[in-house]
Amino acid sequence: MMLLFKKPIEERTGGSVPVYLNVYDLTAINGYAYWFGLGVFHSGVQVHGVEYAFGAHERSTTGIFEGLPKQCDGFRFRKTVLVGKTDMKPTEGIPSQTGLIALLELGFFAIVFYQ
Repeated sequence: MMLLFKKPIEERTGGSVPVYLNVYDLTAINGYAYWFGLGVFHSGVQVHGVEYAFGAHERSTTGIFEGLPKQCDGFRFRKTVLVGKTDMKPTEGIPSQTGLIALLELGFFAIVFYQ
């Protein structure tokens, strides 16, 4: 009988720069609900030492914002998950003004998204 095991993500993905998903608790009840596989969470994607996330506010600008990894104001950091690796340089799309963030800002206004 042959058993197939998935390779660890470090071996499956190309690239040399790790990309992480940082997960935060939105409510204190997550401390209990988490153990049942439940909870309400916020997350951000971390690459090149910067965390990118989306959040609501009343301004008519985008809800996409950047900040320090694992330090999102108003939320309690829970865990980091390695989602892959990239060879993309910091100037190739994230956080360049003409890159991915600028493109996403065109369609993801915080005030519209949450209506």
